Amino acid sequence: FGKSDPFLEFYKPGDDGKWMLVHRTEVIKYTLDPVWKPFTVPLVSLCDGDMEKPIQVMCYDYDNDGGHDFIGEFQTSVSQMCEARDSVPLEFECINPKKQRKKKNYKNSGIIILRSCKINRDYTFLDYILGGCQLMFTPWARLLQSTCCGELPADRGDGHCSTRQPQVGIDFTASNGNPLDPSSLHYINPMGTNEYLSAIWAVGQIIQDYDSDKMFPALGFGAQLPPDWKVSHEFAINFNPTNPFCSGVDGIAQAYSACLPHIRFYGPTNFSPIVNHVAR
Repeated sequence: FGKSDPFLEFYKPGDDGKWMLVHRTEVIKYTLDPVWKPFTVPLVSLCDGDMEKPIQVMCYDYDNDGGHDFIGEFQTSVSQMCEARDSVPLEFECINPKKQRKKKNYKNSGIIILRSCKINRDYTFLDYILGGCQLMFTPWARLLQSTCCGELPADRGDGHCSTRQPQVGIDFTASNGNPLDPSSLHYINPMGTNEYLSAIWAVGQIIQDYDSDKMFPALGFGAQLPPDWKVSHEFAINFNPTNPFCSGVDGIAQAYSACLPHIRFYGPTNFSPIVNHVAR
């Protein structure tokens, strides 16, 4: 390259037959041996998903006025580039057609060395579902902060997805208001609903179908419990600590409604015991 400021441009053929720019590297200043940073390009942008589609790579010498000097070019494909490995890099001769025609002994304008090219697949939500994963249902029923959070189980690398036990955590701290007051998020409504129930139903009816047995441990925090009225930040809302599981969203709603009249809202807001319970 001589004392140049080289950069590379990658092109793919468009529907009209013209080359379309899809990526430009950074400029390496004043060097005889440029090394460009690794970069990532979506496969659909680079070659429309066609591994054999030709890719034109052009090398330029950067000029501040925008009149970059053409150094050379070569063609390849994603399929060919993927043959490059750290131990077996690929070499491409960078050819300047004008110099090639004018100079009898012209060989090339430099060598572009590709050390590695890998295709990493980004899985979609549908890919996980079709792969047999189950969704972790973890609604945190504290409406003023967040209604729910979900987690896609990790791919174990064998074509299947691991799962974790779904959990439900409900905030019974006094900041939610007196449940006898219609303004409370936990209002014991004669009509049978309140803001917390609405959130549990809205999220749970969708998420529960991604769990195989639909059995959800439902825990509460921030309330005083009978008979000694000590504050608990990790209690089963069905009052069965050895079996806090509820059957589906219906079971969660029933346990929640039955629990409300028998506890006292207190505090502080401390959901770390439930988070630790989920992590176990």
